[in-house]
Amino acid sequence: MSELAGQIGRRTGYAILWPLLIGLPVALFAGGIGVATFTAVATLWLLVAIFLIIGPDSISEISFWKASIKTDAKAAKQARNEAEAIRDELKQVARLNIENVFLLNSLLAGIYASGGNPELPGAFGHIAANLEAMTPLISTDPVVVDAWQESMREVMKAG
Repeated sequence: MSELAGQIGRRTGYAILWPLLIGLPVALFAGGIGVATFTAVATLWLLVAIFLIIGPDSISEISFWKASIKTDAKAAKQARNEAEAIRDELKQVARLNIENVFLLNSLLAGIYASGGNPELPGAFGHIAANLEAMTPLISTDPVVVDAWQESMREVMKAG
C-alpha cells in the first residue's frame, strides 16, 4: 500500500474515533440508545478505527493465537534443524582440517610412515582423502568445484 493511502487511512481512523468518544456517550446518557446498542456499536466502531489507524500492514500480521503459535513452533523447529545441520558440517570440516594440519606438520618434521612407497609418504593418501571429503562442502555446483580443483592444481604446479 502506498504511503499516501496509509496516511489517508490513518486520518480516517482518527476521524471516526472522535464520534465514538464524544457522540455515542452523549447519545447513551441522553437516553437515545441503550447500553447493549452502545456496547455493540462502540466495539465495532473502535475496531474499525484501530484497524484504520494501525494500517493494513499490521492487520495482515494478526492471526488466531493457536495458528500463530503453531507457525512459530514450526519455524523454530526448522531453524533448529538447519542450525544442527550447519553445526555437523562445521564439525566435519574442523575434524578433516585438523587431521590435515597434523599430517602436514608431521611430514614437515619428517615423522611419517612411508605407506609402502618411500618416495610418497602414506600421509599424503590420507590428506587427499580428507580433501576429497571436504570438496562437496565447497559448493553443490559442479562447475564451481571443478574450477576450485583446477585452481588448486595450478597452485601445486607453480610451487
